[in-house]
Amino acid sequence: MLLRALCALAACASVARAELDETDYTPIVVPLAVRSPYLGAYLTGREDKTLVSMDPHFWTTLPLGWKGLLRVDGHTWNWMGNLTDWPAATNASIRHTASESGFTLTNDPPTVALHASFLSPVTPADLFRQSIPFSYLHLSAESLDGQAHDVDVYSEVNGLWLADEEHEELEWAVHEPERGTGRDFVGVRARLKHQRPFEEAYHNDLWSDEWVSTDRILQGDLWYAAQDVPGSTVRTTFAAGDDAMTTRRLFAESGSLRSVVNTTQPRPTRTRRAHNASLVLDEPVFALAHSFGRISPASPPEDRSALVAIGHVRDPLVQYMTGTSGHKEVVALRPLWASTFVDVAHLVGWFLVDYPTAKRMSDEFNAKLYADARAVESQEYAHVVAVSTRQIFMALEAVWDESVEGRDAREGLVTWSPLTGEPVPTMIMLKEISSNGNCQTVDVIAPILPFLLYASPTLIPLLLEPIHRYMASGLYVPVPPTHDLGDHYPNATAHNDFLHPNLPIEEAGNALCLQLAGMRVADPSTAALSAHERVSHWVDKASSKASSWAGRNKEAQRVGWEADVGVGKDHRREGARMARAQARERYALLKKWADYLEEESLYPGDQRTTDDFFGSAPNQTSLVVKGIMGLRAMSEIASDLGETADRDYYLDVSNRFRDTFLDMTVSKDGTHILGTYNNQSSWVTHYNLYFDKLFDTKVFPDSVYRMLDAFYPTVAQPYGPPLDSRFPDRAKTDWLAWAAALFPRSSPSSSSSRTLFLDALARYFRQDRNAVFGDSITPDEGWSVGFLSRPVAGGHYSLLGLAVLAQARADAAATTLLSRSRSSLSQSLLALAALVALTVVALVGARGVRRCVRRRSGYVELGGGRRRAGSRGASRVSVDGVWGVGSPRSVFELAELEDEGDEGAGEGEGEEESWRLRRPPQGGLSASAGHGGKRRD
Repeated sequence: MLLRALCALAACASVARAELDETDYTPIVVPLAVRSPYLGAYLTGREDKTLVSMDPHFWTTLPLGWKGLLRVDGHTWNWMGNLTDWPAATNASIRHTASESGFTLTNDPPTVALHASFLSPVTPADLFRQSIPFSYLHLSAESLDGQAHDVDVYSEVNGLWLADEEHEELEWAVHEPERGTGRDFVGVRARLKHQRPFEEAYHNDLWSDEWVSTDRILQGDLWYAAQDVPGSTVRTTFAAGDDAMTTRRLFAESGSLRSVVNTTQPRPTRTRRAHNASLVLDEPVFALAHSFGRISPASPPEDRSALVAIGHVRDPLVQYMTGTSGHKEVVALRPLWASTFVDVAHLVGWFLVDYPTAKRMSDEFNAKLYADARAVESQEYAHVVAVSTRQIFMALEAVWDESVEGRDAREGLVTWSPLTGEPVPTMIMLKEISSNGNCQTVDVIAPILPFLLYASPTLIPLLLEPIHRYMASGLYVPVPPTHDLGDHYPNATAHNDFLHPNLPIEEAGNALCLQLAGMRVADPSTAALSAHERVSHWVDKASSKASSWAGRNKEAQRVGWEADVGVGKDHRREGARMARAQARERYALLKKWADYLEEESLYPGDQRTTDDFFGSAPNQTSLVVKGIMGLRAMSEIASDLGETADRDYYLDVSNRFRDTFLDMTVSKDGTHILGTYNNQSSWVTHYNLYFDKLFDTKVFPDSVYRMLDAFYPTVAQPYGPPLDSRFPDRAKTDWLAWAAALFPRSSPSSSSSRTLFLDALARYFRQDRNAVFGDSITPDEGWSVGFLSRPVAGGHYSLLGLAVLAQARADAAATTLLSRSRSSLSQSLLALAALVALTVVALVGARGVRRCVRRRSGYVELGGGRRRAGSRGASRVSVDGVWGVGSPRSVFELAELEDEGDEGAGEGEGEEESWRLRRPPQGGLSASAGHGGKRRD
């Protein structure tokens, strides 16, 4: 153990010196500030992805106002946002990780470099930190020619961060540093004058001629703030509400701003000339300028850098329907951070101070992710999952569950505050980004499952809880789970008395498989670990992390993000604990969903699948597979909860359905599984089989997977096979990844389909013609066709999720084996003790027989005493006894009476027997009479 600990410490020390994966990977879209459904800024389109000539855009592709200027020795350059009044800086390089996009920009000729790093922290085990709706911009300057230079850096935002509509009027205020209060920063806060809580803006869609959401919330505040470090030589100034051109020219002339608030407010985001709409007359902006002074190669980093936070803050976040069938209530759910911070200013101050920790945690996650992705597949696959990560979290918001259910300690659905170390009752709300904005869509949560298993298993029960709680209220009439909790986020006001459920088979199967996955991600035991187990746990984790970061021992490294939450609680065990407790509480509800699948899923009616743009159709085999796997998941859930009758029942149903399904769906030529019953020309990409591989249930035989492995290359296009033969012009990136995981890792003698699917996915992520990430694509040319920036990108983690659950099963098997070994050892020790006891009894019994034969009376007890024979009052003389060294016998032996001593005495006539204590051989211990006879083993 000591050697293992020393090795782990040495490895950790080497890891601390190791650098992150530096890559030249430039994806379709470069995320900048991506933190919530309403804070999502990207560089979109064009292969070069240069900050200089591109405006950052919201995920809808509409522009945001985020621009920047660099002033070197009195000369000004545009470094962000295409400000053509000044010469363009050179975008020298770009670096992308799972949490950060970094750019290096220089003047021309290059004498100074500006490093601009956009960090949206990824801390998947620390959901409190993850939920904070702010992102970082870190700016640092560097002399390239060895000379000293005067350097100033400027950046600005505008009202387009709050709404697309330029006529919306803005209000603003300034926060100046408050020393010693936790609010040592300078910042500008802007908001729409007309606040409309829980309401998104709508506009007339030119294609459909319908009013549709712009996906911009008409509630909340935009914060743009800079850290103010006491004693720093960096001087930060601001402008609040002055016109954009006025503000930029002031900086270009002086290198600083006036730090005054324009009191002419409210004003529209932009005011244009009536007869020439291309000319903007007035645009209030919110700007920060950082004067680094004269920097040289000898200047310390803190004297030539600045830290900025940008965020979109709402409180409350979501309207949620709760209550019972006899009572409805809509409650306003507050953000998780409100449980710890008294106001937004304290939150911003802490967020800026927390930058080193957030950066370290994010870098560690990125390094581990790249190592794990390479271990299960390749470097290219690592790029795919890395660029998908921030998009997943953009759809999620954590709410503080102040309800009675949330306060009930038995629920245990919590996150942990990094400030107080205390658990906070929590639920996680999800927006179905882009497709229709639904709240808590079950078939959007399901594709994310692989990511949740790999990085953040506690999210599984926290995402399911709002659905469970609403379904248990009785407000929803249909039996299967609701498709979503509201037609448009942030209104989780549900579908009370909704008589026609949407995607019922899909959602019932998804809900059951999600529940099982949450329970199986780790050992859910809540028993306290012994000191030895805690040390072993730490050493194993440290060794694994060190090996993966250092790129060593790839075959043996553990896949999956490992971290502790709260007071040393492993986040995987916590996730499994919460999921199991949730399943136990909602067990009756889960059974209802399984019973629905038994009734409906073998011969599904005219239903849609998850990807409802394909339309509804009867007897879709993808739905049947989902139903079969949902039934098998119910059997496994019942098994884990000790419900043996239900376990056996649902196992039998799923097996019978499987057999009938295969009899009806294998094509006549034996090449593939039909897409619909009795249609020999139909086929689909059977991504739902992923659950069979994920849980290792072996519901479907290997012959099915070998058949599909050979089939998919025959229908593939450059960007993968279509999802459904009925619609040859559509594929889905999440399902390409799920389907890839059905087949073994590629080798000359193994799967061709795995390589096919993964190559198609990687090719799409390098497709520079697309403006944004879309999970719905054309398989022939790789165009994104709707479904933009959705969290289903978590499905790209399919191979990593598969590896994590395989490890969990191996851990469970090892634990079971160890338990059996301990049990066997205990039984062996008990058997040995019994054998020794029997031997002792036998020895004592043999002596007794001899005494009887010799007509001797009396006996000696181990640890007891002797009884005087013939005495009516059976008095006892105690003697202390221990086992002698080298001898299995008592130190006391009954000495034979000499014949001479018995002469003249009547047999059994009350005369005292003669006893003699004999010391055992080999120096045995002596004993004294008169002490309680307890044997010391």
